[in-house]
Amino acid sequence: MRVTAPHQPDLSSLHPDLNWGKWNSSLDLRKPEDRQLLKDLILEADVVVSGYRPGKLEQYGFGVKDIVDLCSEREKGIIVAQENCYGWYGSDGMISTGVAGICGILDAILQRGEHGGSYQVDIAINYYSQWLVSSVGTYPAPVWDALWSANGRQVFRHYQGMLQLLPAYMGMLFKNSAAKLFKPTYFQTRSAEALDPGKGITMKIVKPVLKFPDGVVNLGFNISTRGNGVDAPKWPKDLSVEIVT
Repeated sequence: MRVTAPHQPDLSSLHPDLNWGKWNSSLDLRKPEDRQLLKDLILEADVVVSGYRPGKLEQYGFGVKDIVDLCSEREKGIIVAQENCYGWYGSDGMISTGVAGICGILDAILQRGEHGGSYQVDIAINYYSQWLVSSVGTYPAPVWDALWSANGRQVFRHYQGMLQLLPAYMGMLFKNSAAKLFKPTYFQTRSAEALDPGKGITMKIVKPVLKFPDGVVNLGFNISTRGNGVDAPKWPKDLSVEIVT
């Protein structure tokens, strides 16, 4: 269940890519009744993920300690993951950071199942970037030069924002690498029912990268992408329901 604020902006252009598999409700934490609804959601959750800037949710009573204390009477604790851009102790590939966070959350779930207790997972985009450069390293010069040349030897600068870089980068890839990166076999068409119920809307998206032999597990999403505030802020009895009412 993704929870957004109805009075705050959101980068909705990313919903077609990143909002699959999530119900999406809106709560205004300035209102006591909405804060109670969020507490009710947390009390029935196993994991809470926060992407707000450090210290913001503490103002409304939803910092890490607040959430852990809220769940202290449960048989098992809670796992809280918080993500930001620049780090947690001074200024030190966004999706890759999320993957690293998921690994931390999965490990915390295993630890909680074996030992109980509550767990905190802190991740930051710059932490991942520093690890990528320092521990993984860069391409050898000949590999980098060939890749750079094949894509038009583009130059991007640190002061260019994501809204500038995304269209420029996608345009570069479509122009120079479409035959390799955008093969029809890499995509699938899925129902996007929640965008406009009853209209039969579909959307072409990237197939899951991971495949299991003999179809033992078929990766996918139980519910489709959607905009903000489509669902009621509560857990449904049927976890496969398309829209929570």
